[in-house]
Amino acid sequence: MLKYPVIMKREQGITTVSPGIGHGNPATALAIAQGLNTKPLIFDGTGVICLRLAHQGMTQVEGLSRLYSEGSEKARGGLGMLAIGLLQLHDFLKSAGIISQPLSPYSDIGIFTQEHLLGVLPAEILTWWFPRGVFLYVPDVYPKASAVAILERLRGVVTPLVWNSDAYEEIKRKGLNPRLVTPVLPFGLIEEKKAGELDPSKVVVKSSGSGIPASFLEAIEKSRKEGQKMEIWLPKVKITVSDQGREEENTPQNIGDYLSSFYQSLLNVGTIICGPSEMVQVIVALNNAGWQGEVILLPPRGKHEVRNREWLIKVAREANCVVEEEVDFNEIKATRIDFSGRPGCFRNRVGERSINEAIEELANRR
Repeated sequence: MLKYPVIMKREQGITTVSPGIGHGNPATALAIAQGLNTKPLIFDGTGVICLRLAHQGMTQVEGLSRLYSEGSEKARGGLGMLAIGLLQLHDFLKSAGIISQPLSPYSDIGIFTQEHLLGVLPAEILTWWFPRGVFLYVPDVYPKASAVAILERLRGVVTPLVWNSDAYEEIKRKGLNPRLVTPVLPFGLIEEKKAGELDPSKVVVKSSGSGIPASFLEAIEKSRKEGQKMEIWLPKVKITVSDQGREEENTPQNIGDYLSSFYQSLLNVGTIICGPSEMVQVIVALNNAGWQGEVILLPPRGKHEVRNREWLIKVAREANCVVEEEVDFNEIKATRIDFSGRPGCFRNRVGERSINEAIEELANRR
């Protein structure tokens, strides 16, 4: 089981906050914290464990995954949103040490990377615990419908941070006063800041942080061509498949070590196979840093991943990349995007301003 770092004392300055569920939200919190030279609060506990198990079921069982994709906005909104937030609340209060000192400010600034906890906290409490500002960084292309609902309720209290101009314009039209900032994944967690020389024979597969359906895994392994070396990154193990055979090794238990090792493996990869999750942000940043490989997108889970996929296809086509939709990938309907000869497709679609600049500007106004 992955180990998530937990802060048990009150912090001055900036704290990034995420539940220890999956990879996208914790990765974003860790990357922002590293860039700001501060500490993350990746909280865990009984409620988070329950949500993690539910997320694993939704991800690994193909039928449940399909049902979630068809009704994700309903599941994440209304009573579902309230239930998820309440399950997280006790774990957050305990991990942050707030239970023992509920009336004391926790940190000058709080940057959240998932919305549900914000959904059960009154505006007055948030401004008391984080007196210089509260922010929500969106790892996906666009914020989920549940995030938009929470941002509307907390208008003027929580500032959305987005990494692409399309999300910025959409949220701005809603009057939610967003800030456009630079993507933080993957380069926020690795030292290199540009892609390496492409290895066409290297294939890297990224499952969800909660796993992958067995049928998908089987189809992916069967897709390997002779001469290719395929790395399949699952939550607990990395599978390597090559002409020499199949090997399994345990991945690092610490989530930060896991993610930095995984992101490092992408710098020279010829093909990335993944879902249209926060990995879209990763692909965008890699391409802007010079990467020119191909991407195989697995079917989306949830409306937010549908929108991630649609956006990536749209911008890739505008940049004259080869895009093949509904590719039969061993009976999985996938999408193929080839970035060969097309580095920097997204340079005019992402933010250039650092998160530190954006939050300091707003914090200094308080």
